[in-house]
Amino acid sequence: MHKYKNIFELHCRKAIVVVLMLLTTWTNAQAYDNNPMTAFVPQPGFATNSHSLIMQLRFVDQTTIGFLSSVYKATPARTHIGDPPLLEVIMLDDKGELIDGFNHWHPFRVRQRDEVGQESMSIIEKQASDFVLPYHPDLSKVVVSDIELNQVVVEIDAKPIYQSLCQSGELTDDAACSRFSCLSDVGGCNIDMCPDDTNKTEPGICGCGITEIDSDLDGVLDCIDRCPTDPLKTEPGLSGCGVMYIDTDNDGLADNIDTDDDNDGVDDNADAFPLNPNETLDSDNDGVGDNADTDDDNDGVSDQFDAFPFDPAESVDTDNDGLGNNADTDDDNDGVFDQDDAFPLDPTRSVATPEVVNTSKSGGGGGSVSLLSLCLFGLIGFARRKA
Repeated sequence: MHKYKNIFELHCRKAIVVVLMLLTTWTNAQAYDNNPMTAFVPQPGFATNSHSLIMQLRFVDQTTIGFLSSVYKATPARTHIGDPPLLEVIMLDDKGELIDGFNHWHPFRVRQRDEVGQESMSIIEKQASDFVLPYHPDLSKVVVSDIELNQVVVEIDAKPIYQSLCQSGELTDDAACSRFSCLSDVGGCNIDMCPDDTNKTEPGICGCGITEIDSDLDGVLDCIDRCPTDPLKTEPGLSGCGVMYIDTDNDGLADNIDTDDDNDGVDDNADAFPLNPNETLDSDNDGVGDNADTDDDNDGVSDQFDAFPFDPAESVDTDNDGLGNNADTDDDNDGVFDQDDAFPLDPTRSVATPEVVNTSKSGGGGGSVSLLSLCLFGLIGFARRKA
């Protein structure tokens, strides 16, 4: 007896939980908040519908959305996709009263993994997305709001969709199809799938409400061309629209985003030759890199003979003291300033041997006699006087 009592209590508790969940769902649905910032967020799979309406929308940008197509499926809808919910979808009947509402992940938000498996969120525009709605025969309008923008971004008239599904025989629910008396007419309904678009009766490639143009004449319509003004690209790639993809060093980074295009270890902003891995400097700005230039300072002296190959004002350092002869005041480093040194490039001497000029005239001519000669003559004369 005790055993059965416990089982009975357990089943009672489960029943109470189920009833509370149903009451909560019903209450939330009845008190649906039309404000996308505070709207009720249903849980995954809360709808019990056995059929669903799959509606495909084209998202060109955040506020340019067009209806593409719809399919009636004998599968239940899941009414909550994504966390956080970035789009709110509400379903209205002919009177504008709420049928259902749920949240949806924004198709622009794409989860991607890098080469090491790190997941990140990317924003990629011009995407198509399927919205799986729980089927309801009285559906008249679908309204999609962007929660971040806090505004309605697209309203879809569901009546032409139902007309088309009923006329094709894909949908046979009398509760839905009986709304359209034209179905019994000869030839059926004259269906305009884009009733709010004066330029279209069919969604086409871009969808209702979106003009089908090809601005760059590359054969891809702007609504699906992610580089609509670049005739050479339909995807930005690594270099972006309007920029040809070039990867000089083949490192997987396009040159326009690579900080070292030639991969020589010197950033492009400090590299005189950012596309040449063999050169980084051009000291004399002559257009020839220092590695290939035989006269880096362009002073007329080849680097192999130039003591200062990067200084156009110097090329010789006689005394190897690190100062070029032009700036050095003692080129031979003998302690005598060049201006006072008779031999500024000879460290072994600095004073010139003096000469005596003979001013006597003989035969109309003159000459000079060395100091040694004068000394000899003086000694001879002194010896003669002694004698």
